[in-house]
Amino acid sequence: AMRSGCVGPECAAAPTPPRARCSRLLARAARARPSPLGVRAERGEARWSTSNSYRPPRIILVRHAQSLGNVDESTYQKIPDNRVPLTGRGKEQAATCGCSLRELIGERSRVYIYVSPYRRTLETAREICRALDPMKVTGVREEPRIREQDFGNLQVAESNGEGGGEPIALQRGQRQLFGRFFYRFRDGESAADVYDRVSGFRDTLLADIENGRFARKRENDGSLSDTNVVIVTHGISLRVFLMRWFKMDIKQFEKMRNPENAEPVVLTRGDGGRYSLYPFHGEVGLRELGFDDAMVAEQRWQSDNSVGTLNALSGEQWIEDVNARLAEDELN
Repeated sequence: AMRSGCVGPECAAAPTPPRARCSRLLARAARARPSPLGVRAERGEARWSTSNSYRPPRIILVRHAQSLGNVDESTYQKIPDNRVPLTGRGKEQAATCGCSLRELIGERSRVYIYVSPYRRTLETAREICRALDPMKVTGVREEPRIREQDFGNLQVAESNGEGGGEPIALQRGQRQLFGRFFYRFRDGESAADVYDRVSGFRDTLLADIENGRFARKRENDGSLSDTNVVIVTHGISLRVFLMRWFKMDIKQFEKMRNPENAEPVVLTRGDGGRYSLYPFHGEVGLRELGFDDAMVAEQRWQSDNSVGTLNALSGEQWIEDVNARLAEDELN
C-alpha cells in the first residue's frame, strides 16, 4: 500500500484474513451475475454487439499480493522495484484470490490475463492461474503499460549531500503539497504519466474486445462459455485504469484508495452492456475504496444504462461543478 499512493497509518492495519475475504467475495458474486448479452446478441437483440464484438462478462482488476516492499520499505533502497518478490503470505493471498475468482466466474468460464511484467505481479498471476486451472486460461499477455508508477531508481532514505538524490520521504511530502496526480518523482513518473500509458493499454483492451478475442466459445458439448478478463497490476495503475475507464476527474481519482493486496476489483457488465463496479461491490464496498456520494451514484447509473446512453454534464452543470471545485481548492 505504501508504494502506490497510500502513506497514512491505515497502510499498517492488519489485512482481512484470506478466509474471511474469500467468503465476502463469494457473497458479492452471488448478486453480481452479469446479464447473458452474448445470447441476446446472437438473437439480434443487442445492436451494439455482434458475434465478433463480444464484451466479456467481467473485467477483473487485481492488485498484486503482499510483496516484500509492503512489509519492509527499505527493500526499495536495495532491490530494483521490478524485482521485488512476494512474501510467503503474499503467495497465499494470490492463491486465495485465484480460488475466489474460480468461484466467481464459474467452472465453465474461461479467463484471459493481462499482467504487469514486475516480479510481484508475475508471481501473483502465476498463483491465480494455478488456482483457476491453467487449462481454463486462454492466454496471458505481459503488458508493460500497466506496471507500477516509476518512483526513480533505487530509493534514497537520507540524502548524503553528494548528488545521491532526494530522500523518498521528502518527495512524498512535496507530493502532498503539490498534488498527488501531477507531482512527478525525481527520475520517475507522476500519476498523470501513468494515466497516459494506461490510456494506451485501455485502447488495446477495447481493440481486443472488438476483434473478438473474448467472444463466446462453443464447447464440445454444444454449450457456450464466457471469457472473463483479469488484469494483474499495481495500486496506482489500478486506480488510474478506473479513472480512465469511468472518465473520473482528478479530485475523484485522489479520493480513491488502494484495495487490499490480491483483492479483486470487479467491473460487471450490465443489461445495457455498460460495466459498473456497483453490482459486485455495492455501496459499502465502494465506500471502502474511497468513493463519495456522487461516485457511488455514477456507478449505479453505469449499471442501469446502455452503451449508447451518455451521462454528460450540461454546460450549466459543468460550470457549477468547476466553481465548486475551484472554491474547494482555494480553501485548501
